[in-house]
Amino acid sequence: MKYLIAAILLFTTTHSYADCVFGLDNVSNVGGVKDILRCLQDEINAIKGEESDNQTPTNNRRYTIQIMATSNASHAKEVQETFKTFGYDSFIKPSLNTANKNKPIWYKVMVGNYQWESEAAQNKSTLILNHPLYKDSFVTSIVFNND
Repeated sequence: MKYLIAAILLFTTTHSYADCVFGLDNVSNVGGVKDILRCLQDEINAIKGEESDNQTPTNNRRYTIQIMATSNASHAKEVQETFKTFGYDSFIKPSLNTANKNKPIWYKVMVGNYQWESEAAQNKSTLILNHPLYKDSFVTSIVFNND
C-alpha cells in the first residue's frame, strides 16, 4: 500500500496523462484507465528499485533536466546563462544531429546534476512551475566515464 501511495504522489507531480501514453505507437492504442494503471505500476517498480538503489548508488550515472535543444550555439549559451542567473547549475551538452547531416550539432541545455532520478523529477516539476516556457523539459541520465 505504501508503494501505491508513493507512486500516485510521484506520478501526479512528475507526469501528465499525455506523458504516460506518449510512448504508445499511436493514439488509438490509448486505453484510458489501463494506461494510467500501467504507468502507476511502473512508478511502483521504480520506487521499489530506488529504495534498493539508495543502498548502493552507481557513481557514474547522474540525472539532469534537459530544458531545450537547439542547433544555434549562441541561443543555447544565452539560455544556459539565463538559468545560471536564476541560480541553477546549467550546462550545454553538444550532440550529433543524426536526423539532418547538414546541421551536425544539437546544443542541449541541461539543468542540475542529481544522484537520484526522483530528485531530478521533483526539481523538474518545480522548474516548470517557475518557468512555464520550458514545460517540455524532461529528466535524462548521463553516464560519466570513470577512466
